[in-house]
Amino acid sequence: MALLRHLRDICRGIFQHNGQQVDQNVFELVHSFRDLKLYAPLGCCFEVERQKVRERVIDVEMTVGTPIKAHTKKMVGLFNLLELLSDPFPDSTDAGILLNSLHASYKKFELLYFSKKRENIVSELINMFH
Repeated sequence: MALLRHLRDICRGIFQHNGQQVDQNVFELVHSFRDLKLYAPLGCCFEVERQKVRERVIDVEMTVGTPIKAHTKKMVGLFNLLELLSDPFPDSTDAGILLNSLHASYKKFELLYFSKKRENIVSELINMFH
């Protein structure tokens, strides 16, 4: 238990920063836990980070002129980060969130995607973009 309390204190110190560096720190730390066969339980020091990443995933909107590859890479990175934090969305939800984050000019694509009654998984969606 002392180790977990110590890790919690370290986490709180690391995550008092703002911006992209926080995501990288979370990713590296949780990935290190996974390498050590330690996983981030839902009640540990990552709760605030989980919430922040979930909010970012839901709030992300593709801006005009952003290449689709760059946007999907960003979204997949956020989905992977949530998975490492032991709080992933279901695959079908990931696909819906990704489609909703696209610029309005992709609405026809979104309608086509859902009309085909596909499995609604992110990897299938990304393959359709490329």
